[in-house]
Order: sequence, then structure tokens, then C-alpha cells
Amino acid sequence: IAFGCLFIGELFLRVKAWGLTYCSPWTNMVGFLDTIIILTSVMEIVVSVMAPDDSDPESPKVLLMRLFRIIRPVRIFRVLFVCSQLKSLLLGIASSVSAVFWAFTLLLVLMYLGCLVCVILLGQNEELSQYFGSVPMGLFTHFVIVTLETWPDISDAMMKSGGDVWGLYVILFICASSLALMNLVTGV
Repeated sequence: IAFGCLFIGELFLRVKAWGLTYCSPWTNMVGFLDTIIILTSVMEIVVSVMAPDDSDPESPKVLLMRLFRIIRPVRIFRVLFVCSQLKSLLLGIASSVSAVFWAFTLLLVLMYLGCLVCVILLGQNEELSQYFGSVPMGLFTHFVIVTLETWPDISDAMMKSGGDVWGLYVILFICASSLALMNLVTGV
């Protein structure tokens, strides 16, 4: 209730200083958003005073109060209009989403192709069935290699069962995926 009164006082002072144009959606969208959020806070206070303490959790008053509580954090977005550096940072992130999406799509295609090669050539090997016994397991194994988690264990098992050429395959896959594509994502 104290914060609600503080925000109402702030809104009153802003309206007194700038007039009703502060609350107008046509002249000041931030002020309009702020007014809506403060009014929902006032409505929440009114509903909480009117609702009995032992009310049903599914009653319309309680559901309305929950809705007002959900809307309250939207006030944080007001910071975007005040802090230009934060706004430019978020715009930069939003503009790079497309490039990052295509880089991850290329990474997924590379993982899928490597998975198919390994499942076809190594999947029938009993020692490697835990890594390449099926396409989903092969995809997971390639994901583990991309993240560089336990790639030496996987590489050792592949070289032991399939020959030393699979060590070269793992090194080339790491160079293409982790070093090239993941750094491309970092660069974007």
C-alpha cells in the first residue's frame, strides 16, 4: 500500500508539472503506460480492501488481483525509454537475432550430417552403440562434442573401435563447429 501511495503521489506531481498531456497516449506513450500501471496498482489496493481474507482462490476478485500483480512488473520497461544505452544495447541484440538463428541452423545441419555419417558407419559397432546407436544418440553425442564436454572420451572410443581416421574426423568437426561456427555466433 505504501508503494502504491508513493506512485500515486509521483503521478500527481507529474500531472501537476506537465498537465494532462503526461497521461495522453498520443503525446507521451511512456507517461500513458506509467498511468495505466499506477491505476492497476490502485485497483489492486481497492480489490484487496474489498475482498475478504478467507475468500475462494478462484473468485473473480482474487483472479483480478492476480492480474494486476502480473501487470505491475511492466513498469520496468519504462527504463528503456530513460536509459538510451540500454535501449541501444537491446536494439543491437534484437537486430542480431536473425544472424544468430542462421548460425545455429548451420550448426544444427553440420551436427546432423556428422551424426548420419557416424550412425551409418559406427552405429553397428557394439562398443560405440552408446554414442551412435541411433540418430538421437548421435545428435546428442555431436552436441557434446560441440560443447567440448567429454570429447576426448568419445574420440578415444571412436579411434579404438574404428581406427585413427576418426580422431581426424573429431578434430575437423571441432574445428568446424566449435571454433568456426561458435566463434561466428560470438562475433555476431
